Amino acid sequence: MRGLLGRGHSGPMKIIVTMSLGVGLAEWQRQGILERETAAYRQRCPEATVYLLTPDRDLRPFRDALAPLRALSRPRWCPVLLYSLIGPLLHWRALRGCDEIRCHNGRGLWTSTIANLLFGGRYVVRMGYIWSWDMVRRGVPIWKLLPVLVSEWIACRLADRIEVAAPRQAEYLRVIHGVN
Repeated sequence: MRGLLGRGHSGPMKIIVTMSLGVGLAEWQRQGILERETAAYRQRCPEATVYLLTPDRDLRPFRDALAPLRALSRPRWCPVLLYSLIGPLLHWRALRGCDEIRCHNGRGLWTSTIANLLFGGRYVVRMGYIWSWDMVRRGVPIWKLLPVLVSEWIACRLADRIEVAAPRQAEYLRVIHGVN
């Protein structure tokens, strides 16, 4: 499927990875997983150009760990929540003509869904962390839970592939969102 701003391109495969709402490269570094995650994308997609849409503002500390991945940062004027919604539009020149869009986990769903609707490409939803599952477990009020459930439902409907970390997560998606 081609999105509204999607255009064909020549050259290497182009992959967009949307990071989580508020969880970017600095958080990956703090958790000690920056090298592991970036190495996984380099190994999985050696011939591809991979763009990481990240909420980080300053990418200088991560240049060495990222190469040859390309990170697209959040402008200083833009709050994290707003960036999660308009980030794909802000970086449209780099992202148009993509072949694949991947979200990194449940908190990055609406960013990746918006990117998919705008640019098209194969849509891979990775649910290592299912936001609604955690919210239900914590007893979050329905008015906060509902937008998250809707974003998960839409992403599951648009996804070409859904990846989960555990069988219990797959069962949750089947029960809550009707995923096969």
